[in-house]
Amino acid sequence: MTLARRYAGLFGLSAVLLVFSEFVFLNEGVVAPLLTGEDGFGALLQTGEMLLFYLLFGAIFATVVSAYGAATVPTLLLAGAICGWGIEAVLVPLVYEAVPYSLAWPSLGWHMLIDVAVGLFLLPALLAARSRLVAVTLLVFIGLLWGAWASWIWIEDLRPTPWRFGIFAAAVIALLAAGYALLGWAGADAFSFGRRERATIGIIAVALGAVTGSPYMPWPLIVAALAGLALLALARGARRRRGFGRLPLAERRLPPARLALLALVAPTATLSYAWMYAGTRMIEVDLIAAPLMLAGTVIFLWALLREFTRA
Repeated sequence: MTLARRYAGLFGLSAVLLVFSEFVFLNEGVVAPLLTGEDGFGALLQTGEMLLFYLLFGAIFATVVSAYGAATVPTLLLAGAICGWGIEAVLVPLVYEAVPYSLAWPSLGWHMLIDVAVGLFLLPALLAARSRLVAVTLLVFIGLLWGAWASWIWIEDLRPTPWRFGIFAAAVIALLAAGYALLGWAGADAFSFGRRERATIGIIAVALGAVTGSPYMPWPLIVAALAGLALLALARGARRRRGFGRLPLAERRLPPARLALLALVAPTATLSYAWMYAGTRMIEVDLIAAPLMLAGTVIFLWALLREFTRA
């Protein structure tokens, strides 16, 4: 049963990373089939392929957490940073496209802060909050923000109607709920990879990253050094305290009634998207990306310093 839970948890973890990394972000190439609705079967097939693609990134994150835990916010963030660089450097070379900015965006500014800190810590903690009113209020706020952010894809000639966006949002939230349910069912077993499994995943990730990054030398060495520094900090922290205190779903599953609250996000996102659509209002991407990139960099450095200096 532990093995079944571990790999069910890996699928759940990978689904959560996929949702926030591609669908909440609205990566135009990935979301276009779902947004346009031109080929329903093709969209489902692509989503399945992307989930398989993200199994590697889920495995990278689970490997780091299995080895060092996620007992504190800094350890969770450092594991998220390593995962973020994996997403952008192991199979695709996005991290090398605009150095030095691409070292932080989107690896730190989005993947670390949104995929991991929000998707795996803040949102599950919010859903588990004692006050249902607080959870409902913040979920509505999240939906409104997402719907407004979605307008950025119009620069790529993707401008789905509010109805199409609403269907897309509902499908994304359903996938997220399924990911949370699987991860909650697996619990701590999702982050219980043994040494051989961790070594195998590490070797695969490093080998693929070396092949992907070889045309961009010496920048892959910089990414490797940053990831190595994060691992050193995690190793230092692991000597003091292990556990999964900043991964709520590793410690307890969410009741169905709480998971159901996620359904509030899709209609509220659709409302704000419709408001943007009606007035041809469009979010200025740089107003979001630049602050997130700066925040990701500063927070990563803070997490490093925190782990290296904590007594």
